[in-house]
Amino acid sequence: MTGRFAQVALPLPLASSYTYRIPETLGDRVVPGARVVVPVRRRELIGIVVDAEADAPEAEARDVLAAPDGEPAIPSGLLETARWIAGYYGAPLGLTLKSMLPGGMWGESRVVVSVVAGARVPGGVAGEIVAWLERRGGEAAVSVVARALKRPVWDALDRLVRVGAVTLQVEPPDTEAAAVTERVATLAGDPATLLERDDLFKRRPKQRRLYEALEHLGGSALVRHVIAQLGFTPGVLRALALRGLVRIGQAERLRDPFAGFPAVPPPARLTGDQEAALAAVQGLGPGEGAVLFGVTGSGKTLVYLEAVRRVLASGRGAIVLVPEIGLTPQTVSRFRGAFGDQVAVLHSALSDGERADAWRLLRRGERRVAVGARSAIFAPVRDLGMIVLDEEHEASYKNGETPRYHAREVAAVRARIEGASLVLGSATPSLETMVLAQRRLRLLRLPERIGARPLPPVELVDLRVAPTVSGTGAVAWSEALDAAIVATLARKEQALLLLTGAVTPPSCNARTAARCGSVRAAASRSPCTRHRPASGATTAGTRSHCRPPAAPAPTRCSGCAASARSSSSDCWRSATPRPALPGWISTPPAPSGRTSGSSRRSNRATWICCSARR
Repeated sequence: MTGRFAQVALPLPLASSYTYRIPETLGDRVVPGARVVVPVRRRELIGIVVDAEADAPEAEARDVLAAPDGEPAIPSGLLETARWIAGYYGAPLGLTLKSMLPGGMWGESRVVVSVVAGARVPGGVAGEIVAWLERRGGEAAVSVVARALKRPVWDALDRLVRVGAVTLQVEPPDTEAAAVTERVATLAGDPATLLERDDLFKRRPKQRRLYEALEHLGGSALVRHVIAQLGFTPGVLRALALRGLVRIGQAERLRDPFAGFPAVPPPARLTGDQEAALAAVQGLGPGEGAVLFGVTGSGKTLVYLEAVRRVLASGRGAIVLVPEIGLTPQTVSRFRGAFGDQVAVLHSALSDGERADAWRLLRRGERRVAVGARSAIFAPVRDLGMIVLDEEHEASYKNGETPRYHAREVAAVRARIEGASLVLGSATPSLETMVLAQRRLRLLRLPERIGARPLPPVELVDLRVAPTVSGTGAVAWSEALDAAIVATLARKEQALLLLTGAVTPPSCNARTAARCGSVRAAASRSPCTRHRPASGATTAGTRSHCRPPAAPAPTRCSGCAASARSSSSDCWRSATPRPALPGWISTPPAPSGRTSGSSRRSNRATWICCSARR
């Protein structure tokens, strides 16, 4: 075959891309990173061009059907990053590219089958298909027919097409997450002088008032605002439009869930440590990175803000990542307080339309700062100058689905590819990051909190020797903890206790085991945990989370031979600590038949709140 050919990655779990011929009419639009509509068997899909100068295949290649975008949807830097992710994490390139675009930008064609009136219909499955279609108006999507009849239908449809009993029509896929538009009224031509207005609006006072109201609003306003807020009728607006004084058009309405969100202005001054850290961040070269190791409350966010401010002043853009979607609002509030409408928000909890609107603004360069959770690392920021990962140690930066990337690693690679600087911030940096700080990254420290506020005092209580409060059953309720909570409630403050939520303490009697220090382990040498009795059982048991099966709970301690005084009820129920304390609130106990949800990788906590206000 002759002509130009392109390699196209499809959003499917495929190890390789497909080769298609580029028609001459689409030659200048089919470039690396561009979205294209291509045929795949009996349907049409949207794929991404990964090579626009591919070698001619041995077999005949099918044509690219359409190239809907005027510029590549995936910029060159992101395309190279996607190749790295696919190779490093062993993920299909098509699925990797799919994760970089909003869901509404990936479409699939729909094949519609229609009955031809008066045609001869064969029997069997083909006859069932025609009968089903006739009962439903004579037309339906093939996928709907297959689901309704609960059987494959393509072979029967081929027979029906050959005998002329049905026709098949392919509806092209949607190539865009549709933008929402609104009608806008705009003044047409030069504003009329006062003398001209007397002639134009003679005996038309309402039209004149509307004309002048649009002038006061800057020459344009939403039609719904003109009618609902200004009180003009559609007839007055229509009359101005017919006279050529006002033009009615369409304008895109952005779907921004954070519009009107309160913006928090940044503090006016930096501390000496912050100034030093900021200067070091500014000195980073293209592709270089730094670890901002600052204690809680030391002002790391303010350093991010000022660093991003200087990046924007140089004409470049920035990406700011937070570990959880729940932290996005407060971060958006801080950054919009500093940069206003330059900030776009991207994360998976937004609708396809909201993500598409933010994506378009960033791709067009109308917004230059992207804030969001893990997936915002793929934001199409133009001329990327800085990537910031706040709380870089958090495990939530690791994606749990294909492609199983880690946002920290992807950020480092993308920063190197696009010549941006990388800032990793944390009060407790991960071990990997601290090792990198000794080799390739610069280590910056913020050792003190803003205003020299001291860190909360921490007291470690050794339950083997610490005196405990009597009458609290199996709970090792120390006198130190009791005094601290009583004092907290006396100051009209709140206290928070974290307890293991799914299981009882690691021994039958926490107080006895604490004095001895013995921990029962399974044959696999992993610690055993005491579980509540199963439904219908009367005794508790111990179990290793790494290697079941369970074993009966011991009656004596293996270390000191003291009686374990086991009980069939768990300690949450047998002894609620200090129920007489005023303002004590506790979470209700879980049903006794509930199984453990804890493991070596995850641990849920039960939060018990003590509040004198309740």
